[in-house]
Amino acid sequence: MYRYPTVREAKTHAKHLSRTFDLKRSEAQEITAYWFNCYDWCDLLEKSGSKISIEEVDVETPFINILGQSKVDEFKSLVLPHIDAIKKHFNKNIHVHGCILHKILEAKFNQISGDVIDAVLHTMNEHEECKPWSSSELISELEFRDDTVSRILSGKSRAKFQLYNGHIEPALYGFSFYAYYRFIGKKVDITVREFDLNMCRPSRYGDSDCLSICDRGWFGKYFIAYLRLIIQQLRSIGYTGTVRICTIQNVKALDFYHKKEGHTHHDAVFDVFKDLLAMGGYFAWNTDEDGRKLDLGVELPFEISTSQWMLGERRL
Repeated sequence: MYRYPTVREAKTHAKHLSRTFDLKRSEAQEITAYWFNCYDWCDLLEKSGSKISIEEVDVETPFINILGQSKVDEFKSLVLPHIDAIKKHFNKNIHVHGCILHKILEAKFNQISGDVIDAVLHTMNEHEECKPWSSSELISELEFRDDTVSRILSGKSRAKFQLYNGHIEPALYGFSFYAYYRFIGKKVDITVREFDLNMCRPSRYGDSDCLSICDRGWFGKYFIAYLRLIIQQLRSIGYTGTVRICTIQNVKALDFYHKKEGHTHHDAVFDVFKDLLAMGGYFAWNTDEDGRKLDLGVELPFEISTSQWMLGERRL
């Protein structure tokens, strides 16, 4: 059994979204409600703390994030014996503010995603013969479960390749961000193949088939704000580069380029592409080694100004 968040937990989550992504309070509350499969904010508050069975859950992740203090304490007891090794391993060129290792070193265990804590504890319990983890094993697991760009950078540092691909799936925000990263020193060019918001918009009667999350006023703003967060994380540790968005919610930039007609959600996604262009983006093709065009994306340089980011968010 899972449970809905308490009123306090729901308000804390909405407040975090509002501050992190510069959203209106009402927008952050609606996103929080949808994340927990509720019709609106009032619906979520009415269900405060009530139990829900796994059969009723479309997406388990938000509910897994609501862990009891005993789980957090169990995770803390697992990590603390390795704190010196974590301090030694911490690398300011890889580990950004807010990554899992940073939160551990700041003793902010209650700010770590419950999804991450649950996954780490589950993996530990399945560890061969339940032997205690070595520091290197634990650190590797923590970096693998991280939901910031540090997950990509730590993986890249082990792979030693210029081209690296991977998912970032922040359990608190509902995004799935899959991309290819081409590194040359402290420059990185990112090609985003999948950029999705993994939440639905339930109807008042529990039927989500006819309601689109894409026509909500905050839809495009939320995507652009999360993209800005990714770039800010990389810039904070000295990276320059570009990010090329090829697909949003399974809608291709190539379809937008050709003005292909689609459904309502296509129009909403097309508006996001339009605003990326208005912010200083430009069309750019992916090519193979022979120079043949493969796919199209809207590309933005990391150096885009704050005023341009805000322009994109205001326009949406």
